[in-house]
Amino acid sequence: MGFWSRLFSSRGRRPSVPPELEKIFKRFHRLASDGEPPIGHLPPDAQMAIQSGLDVDEIPDAVGPFGRTPTNPIPVRGPVGQVNYLSRLITASGQSIFGHRIGHIDLIDVYEVVSVDGIEWDILYLSMYHPHNSRNTPSGYSLANTSKLGPFFTCVGFNVDRFPSTMDVAIKRYMRETVGFPICPPRLDEYLESKDFTRSVQQLERLRELARLGIEPSSN
Repeated sequence: MGFWSRLFSSRGRRPSVPPELEKIFKRFHRLASDGEPPIGHLPPDAQMAIQSGLDVDEIPDAVGPFGRTPTNPIPVRGPVGQVNYLSRLITASGQSIFGHRIGHIDLIDVYEVVSVDGIEWDILYLSMYHPHNSRNTPSGYSLANTSKLGPFFTCVGFNVDRFPSTMDVAIKRYMRETVGFPICPPRLDEYLESKDFTRSVQQLERLRELARLGIEPSSN
């Protein structure tokens, strides 16, 4: 059972939703479960760059730990592929993650992520110009089976003010842009308010290093 269904279900059952929202959920599941995230909304040159990119799970001759350095980014298929991939990541302790894009280094996108319990913080680097999402993961993570995910992404492709405390608003915005309706897990705002999302000392040091390159989260 996915994080959202575990968190927001009642007596082991998923909350009932109106038929029109169920259609939205099904549309989202088709997008999230597809091995090739959609790119048809992108400009033709971007589509071509993605289709002609290296079809690999890890870039050959890359340097540094996978996903944790811009010299060895995670290959994914387009901007939706980035959010799709990150939303499937599970920490070693079994936690899903929240994530937001805080900038880029040349063609490499930089995401700040945190486990949904607020304990594990990280910076991950992704390259979106590839035909499919990588099946590899950075050390300490695994990929959830898409059939076990709830009907929501947990990460978004833009910088979130007061991350992750306002992810309820951010997810609504991203879902509106992705599937046409601002759906969000019930009571997510209450859940976020109940957790302590204080960045670790190590995370603050990572962000200081990125700030020297002009990359930093929105103000908290």
